[in-house]
Amino acid sequence: HRELYAATANINQNLLLCQTVTNEEGESTLLLSHPPFLIDRVYIASLQKGLKQSALANILAIDPDLSQTGDPQSFYGQGQRLWLYPHQTTSYSTTVWYVPNPKDLTEDTPEDEIPYPIPYHPVLADGALYYVFQDEGGFKNSQREAQAKERWEKGKSRLLSYLYYTNLKI
Repeated sequence: HRELYAATANINQNLLLCQTVTNEEGESTLLLSHPPFLIDRVYIASLQKGLKQSALANILAIDPDLSQTGDPQSFYGQGQRLWLYPHQTTSYSTTVWYVPNPKDLTEDTPEDEIPYPIPYHPVLADGALYYVFQDEGGFKNSQREAQAKERWEKGKSRLLSYLYYTNLKI
C-alpha cells in the first residue's frame, strides 16, 4: 500500500485535502490537521496569490536570521506545520491543498476508505503476495513469485495510467 501510495499520490485527486488555516497575528506558522505527504497548492485569497514552496535552506541563504517581514511570498514545511515567509505581522486566511501521509490499511479498513478506485483493489493483493514470496520465509516458488511480480507491476502501471488520464479530462 505504501509503495503504491507513493507512486500515485501526486496524481490521485481522491487523496487531496483542502484546509483553510489562519495564522495568528505576528505568527508565521500554520498547523495542518494531518501531516502532509505532499503539498499541492498554498493560496491566500485576500492577496489573490499562490505561494511558492521553498526549502528552508534556500530561505536561510537569503535571510539567515529569518528577520524579513512583509506579504508572504513562499512557504516551507516542517512536519505538520507550514511556515509563511517572510515573517508575518498580519493574519492571513490561507488555503492549503495537500495529500496527507498514508494511513495503514488493515483487515478492518472499509472498502470505501482504500485510496484507490475499486477496480484496482486487487493490485494491493498482488503486491502483498509478491512481497510474501520475497520474504525468506515465503513460499519458495519462483514461478508463482514471478507471476505475482508481473501482476503487481502491471497493476501499478495500469493504475498510474488510469489516474493520469483521469486528470487530463478537465
